[in-house]
Amino acid sequence: MGIRLDATGLLNGLSEMEFKVQQGTRLYAETAATKMINDAKRNAPWTDRTGNSRQTMDNEIISKGKSMEIRLRGNTPHFKYLELCHEKRNAILWPTIQKWSGQVLSGWVKVIR
Repeated sequence: MGIRLDATGLLNGLSEMEFKVQQGTRLYAETAATKMINDAKRNAPWTDRTGNSRQTMDNEIISKGKSMEIRLRGNTPHFKYLELCHEKRNAILWPTIQKWSGQVLSGWVKVIR
């Protein structure tokens, strides 16, 4: 005599739940990255000459196994000088990441609940 358990339904449900968490995380990361870039564009401390640096800032979401990485980018050749020169007074990408990181992480926790 014995007890027979069929865990097929449980395993299918767990894999479906993991897929939903991954999809929700990606969607949340894309939304958060868009908000971060818009904030960076709005609050960039430099004076525009052509507007290219502000207009070409964008983001990239990278999946690394079970984690996601949000990257903010400046896409003009001189963007690195805006970020790194003059004691980083014109930096906007890293300060934006620091400003938003706590809010993004706490929002993500709400998404996966």
